[in-house]
Amino acid sequence: MKYNLKQLCLQTWKCAFSHDDQLFAYSSGNSTVILVKWHQLIRNGKSDETNKRDYLEIECNHLVRSVSLSLMANLHKSTAFWHRTAHYKQYFLITGHSSGRIRIWDIQSDCVSHIECSIHGILASSSFDGTLKLWDLIDDGNLLKSIKSDGKSLLGCRWAPDFQSLITFGLSKTANVYKADTFSVSQQLSAHQHNVSAADFSPDSRLIVTVSWDTTAILWNAFNGDILQIFHQLKPRPTLVWAGGENGHFIRSVSFSPDGTHFATVADDGIWDLLECEEPAAVGTVSHGLCCTYSKSGQVLAVGTRLGSVNVFETHSSVKSLLFLCRIAIGRQLQSKSMDANTDAIPQRLINYLRYKELT
Repeated sequence: MKYNLKQLCLQTWKCAFSHDDQLFAYSSGNSTVILVKWHQLIRNGKSDETNKRDYLEIECNHLVRSVSLSLMANLHKSTAFWHRTAHYKQYFLITGHSSGRIRIWDIQSDCVSHIECSIHGILASSSFDGTLKLWDLIDDGNLLKSIKSDGKSLLGCRWAPDFQSLITFGLSKTANVYKADTFSVSQQLSAHQHNVSAADFSPDSRLIVTVSWDTTAILWNAFNGDILQIFHQLKPRPTLVWAGGENGHFIRSVSFSPDGTHFATVADDGIWDLLECEEPAAVGTVSHGLCCTYSKSGQVLAVGTRLGSVNVFETHSSVKSLLFLCRIAIGRQLQSKSMDANTDAIPQRLINYLRYKELT
């Protein structure tokens, strides 16, 4: 059977298979390498590009003259770096360039779904292979840690604004919150009836909002994992069977506003919402909405679509109470433990407000 692989109408200088024929790499264009999941291509018996996940195009920015897929077993004894990373990887892609430069590329076994960098130089990446990887950009980008939880695909990860915790979410009903110092799981947020598609932290890092294909958004206490409030995309609320299946109203993305007063969601039914209570503060329509994010000022909301376009909406503004602004300011300055240690002189009613207990 003949396979006509993706081409850029430029020279293919070199091609290579991995040791187990799982991957095939070739230079296609002056500075481009294409990585193919060869075993899936053979199994499917077709070489068209109907499944984009079978192809990975890497832009190297330099003329590629040679490629190689190296087995980790051949490298892990050479240096401490290779020995450390050999526990997490099976092979590397190595490219040789006309400039004399040799590059070694880490290969996730599936699509890298999200990357997020902390102010401390730790880059977090999530992948469809279910792996969360942490890279030390200060230490030449070396792999710091690789975490694989339940093996299900991860759709994304997000650092808290105070960079004390990190949340992952994906094709599972549970979102995991990790401590930044040990990267151990501190909270497992389990209440959704379908895959958790997105999550975000409030500006003071004390709240987490998760959204799911089950048409709900859930607001959590970030430190103890308690549910504070549940928001429903559909009313009346769909039955368990409907929410857990192809309901046509998957919530795809969520973004907290920079002032912490509300968050925005985008769903498959073409609706975007600004939520701060049981009823949306604002509702709009957008075709094929896929993701959303606030500007740093919070004045506009950008919604990306499957069509490659971006719709920008002006958000509603309101005067915040001094009490609310003080809570955000205190939350940004104090972590949960330090707040608990300094509450002797604070009235219990104010403590409950600082902990968002009025939302329960």
